[in-house]
Amino acid sequence: MRKRSDDTYQKILVAANTLFIEKGYAATTIDEISSKANITKRTLYSYFTDKKTLFLGVIEDAVGNPWELNTPLDKITSKGDLYVALYAIANGINDIFGQPRYTQLLRVIINEINTYPELEIHARKGITNVALNTLTDLLELANESNLIKIQNPDDSARMFVGGLLTYLYLDGLLTIDPNKLTKLSTLEIFRYINNFLPILDFEASEKEWHTSKITSSIIKAKE
Repeated sequence: MRKRSDDTYQKILVAANTLFIEKGYAATTIDEISSKANITKRTLYSYFTDKKTLFLGVIEDAVGNPWELNTPLDKITSKGDLYVALYAIANGINDIFGQPRYTQLLRVIINEINTYPELEIHARKGITNVALNTLTDLLELANESNLIKIQNPDDSARMFVGGLLTYLYLDGLLTIDPNKLTKLSTLEIFRYINNFLPILDFEASEKEWHTSKITSSIIKAKE
């Protein structure tokens, strides 16, 4: 398969994304995608082996890489570092679900998952697994460093990600017009994290200190 960085690759993704959203997964054909991208089928197959891998490519392109933590995992040595990392992960999930495009692709998956169960795998590779793996690694390191006290980092990661996804899934999927999606505000993300901190045995006094300090730094960074 060819490199993902060239213009033809992007043309294929744009064409496929448009058709999958307009017609659904089953009704969209490789012929239609190649025609819309103004390329031959042979060229398309040099980038994607079949429609399934192309759909996964569209999902991955919609997700991007929103979990770029300012501090590498192995450099997180304080509860302040941990709080900033939790914010980055929560905000990354929030940004993805604020995209009308991603919500529309999720609707395609939900509508056709009974006929094409492999679409579930594509959806998990998109956002759920990436967020869970990043957060699980983060909590494992924090636990080993005695920054938090939890028995099962994987379960805690699922609770954190699951709560966010429940809110955003319902809000996004039940919105008639995806272009009118409303993302969580910075304050709402902080409230969500603060409600999660007791699970990590994160002391309230430290929580309040980090919230006030980190809130001001993040708001300044956005200005």
